[in-house]
Amino acid sequence: MATQIDRRLRELEDQVRAQIGRFTRRASLEQDEKERIIKFLETFLAADSGSVRDQAIRQYVLYRLGFTYSYQ
Repeated sequence: MATQIDRRLRELEDQVRAQIGRFTRRASLEQDEKERIIKFLETFLAADSGSVRDQAIRQYVLYRLGFTYSYQ
């Protein structure tokens, strides 16, 4: 189970990295944190229509991920 979550997290991180550029994790994550971040990343990737609502969602997700990730 843990490796499946880790694999899913890496896949989503790669997809988001392709859209926004480089970022790195600031620290290691607990299992529940990984699951929460997966939900945020899935939300980010789903909000891609370009509407004002989706832009706001993407900005909020990036803000929340800023506590866990360092953008470069």
